[in-house]
Amino acid sequence: MFDEAVGIDAVIITKYDSTAKGGIAVSVGKDYGIPVAFVCFGEDYNDLSLFNAESYLNEFIGL
Repeated sequence: MFDEAVGIDAVIITKYDSTAKGGIAVSVGKDYGIPVAFVCFGEDYNDLSLFNAESYLNEFIGL
């Protein structure tokens, strides 16, 4: 219903402190056909950066 009302076009991962928690956002993006656009590593505006799938996957598999 929220998507119908405002139109969701991307996912932002906030309070990201592990790839396991970030996995749900990737799943939501896949289910709805929308990209993960940003990831936030802290509580400040400057802690927000573009999502990098390669970095995310490397961290996920421990590289």
